[in-house]
Amino acid sequence: MKRYYWLLATVATIAVAAVGVPLNAAAQQAGVAALWANYNVEPHNEFYPSSMPSPTTIPNTAFLDIVGFANSDDGIADNIPTGFSFNFNGNTYNSVNVGVNGFVTFGSQHGHSYVVGGGGGTPPAGNAFLFSSVEPNNTIAPYWGDHYYRTLEPGYTPSAIRYTTTIDSKGIHAFWLEWQNLNINDKTNPSSIATFMLQIRENPLAYDPAIPDNRATFVFEYGPIGTGGVGTVVTVGASVGADDSAGFTHLNALYASLAAPDSVRLNTSTRSTCWPPVAGSTGVGGQTCNPGRDIWIVPQGRGSYAQWGDGDVNLDQVYNPSAKVRANQSLFVTLTDADLILQSIVNNIPLDSIEGHAAFHGDANHTGRVYNTNYGAYFYHANEYDAAYIMMYLAGKLAILPWPTPLPVPGYKESDIHSTDVSAIFADA
Repeated sequence: MKRYYWLLATVATIAVAAVGVPLNAAAQQAGVAALWANYNVEPHNEFYPSSMPSPTTIPNTAFLDIVGFANSDDGIADNIPTGFSFNFNGNTYNSVNVGVNGFVTFGSQHGHSYVVGGGGGTPPAGNAFLFSSVEPNNTIAPYWGDHYYRTLEPGYTPSAIRYTTTIDSKGIHAFWLEWQNLNINDKTNPSSIATFMLQIRENPLAYDPAIPDNRATFVFEYGPIGTGGVGTVVTVGASVGADDSAGFTHLNALYASLAAPDSVRLNTSTRSTCWPPVAGSTGVGGQTCNPGRDIWIVPQGRGSYAQWGDGDVNLDQVYNPSAKVRANQSLFVTLTDADLILQSIVNNIPLDSIEGHAAFHGDANHTGRVYNTNYGAYFYHANEYDAAYIMMYLAGKLAILPWPTPLPVPGYKESDIHSTDVSAIFADA
């Protein structure tokens, strides 16, 4: 047996004795943070738009509670069309579910099936759940608090929640969603009103013929507050950021990616203290209140063909600047990918199991997908057999990954081996 091939088989055999990989939130958070692996949080200077082209107003009667009744306090309007498709956390969407309380969710399972208001009700109720594993997930929150959609009520400024989609001269779409004159954070206070916006901006690289990247940029814009300087506006206590599809990782958008350590950005549940709620670099918890400041959640690196089991455990397709590498499996699948799987097993630290991330790409024999009913999502495992598949690919014994399971015995080995496990297939002597 050639020494190199013998080494590959031996490493895979040793790994069989390693401890299995459990699926739990604590272990997941010990691994790669899914959202932080895909997005940066950036403060920008961009004054609030002076007008919104041809908006459609969502009537307050469209915001429904958990049993389907109109609810201007905690209701959600489902399936608001964005006008284009975009990717978030490994899945593609063309609509959003809009909450009165200053957030949106993606996917039909995250609509008014849950009580997600800012105050009271059956858990999960409060905006603290943006930073936990409790539903709703797949959440983008420019300003999640305890708000109220006012209509023609004596003493209160009427609200409007409205949207539109634009397309620029280069064919790039943008979805605008505005909460206008929303009664924020203190429903008994007529002067506590604010206007803010979420923009979902299509990625120009979505049209890249080589490697399209459909991850959108999410922009939180903050407009006027109060009623002409009279009264008090409550700007304390809103959650700002994003949550992934399973609630394992989140982005607290009050902290720019370059201004706070990962431990703060990943674990904190800090709320707003001012307007606009844009974090400064004055230390943990330090926020600045500069007009014209907004928050961008920006795709990091380059997107990829998120192919289940293609062997790209370390996500070279995402981070490598070379289009040639991203487009050629023989360049982005390396021995490092197999090594990461084996290390995760030996150290009993599971790879990131969320769709589109490490274990998703590493499950080369397609035996590691598990549907978790608690989270309403698929999770993925990669084990020593997947590492062996990757090594066999690198050794030229498999033409492409993912490889079907059970693994057909290569024709040139049928005479002397009949196992369907790649870890038992030894190379030529």
